[in-house]
Amino acid sequence: MILYSIYFFLISVALLLSIIVVRQGNKRFISILFLLVATLSVEILAGVGYWLHREFVWAYHLYSPIEYLFIATFVLTSTHNRTTKNLIAFSVLLYMLFSISLSVFVYHFLGMPGINIGVESLLIFSLCTYRLFNLEATDKPIFLVADFWICIGFLLFFGGCSFFFAVYTPLFKTSVISALSLFGTIAMPLNLLLYSLIIIGLLCLIPKRNSASQL
Repeated sequence: MILYSIYFFLISVALLLSIIVVRQGNKRFISILFLLVATLSVEILAGVGYWLHREFVWAYHLYSPIEYLFIATFVLTSTHNRTTKNLIAFSVLLYMLFSISLSVFVYHFLGMPGINIGVESLLIFSLCTYRLFNLEATDKPIFLVADFWICIGFLLFFGGCSFFFAVYTPLFKTSVISALSLFGTIAMPLNLLLYSLIIIGLLCLIPKRNSASQL
């Protein structure tokens, strides 16, 4: 329960920072803002569904293609190569068709979309690896570059969870309690790390006041 409280707190902080960042003119991060809104909405819905003993896994079938859309858009808007932009845009269309088809014809929106999330994880891992290798040269050190922290967060989360989500679906069918327990053991710490790194990245975009100028 404590970990889940921290989880919701980190998402909320990241969402608040993304709103501030976008309002300050960093329009490219609007995709991160939308991603955080979607994430918080789905997690609240899942939490309510779990406590009320109502079906909620269908929400993750809708969330997976939406999540990939926003993360891919985040990488696409930082890319200047036309061919790469087209490939990323094509991958979004292809994955959305693949994910929705799998949810409708294979899962019927009844089980956790393990295959969907596994394929999405590989795609996001590839996109973020590409982004890290193509960071723009600036006068700022790497640890002050927002994209560095955000992409590292996605890499660690989706890289670490790719195997977990592959076994999550059959485990979820066998025992919901066991599946959620495994999620708390493996995926939850990675989730906390992901949103902590997103927060660090967003903080890099907020102008720091020069204390010397205040004297």
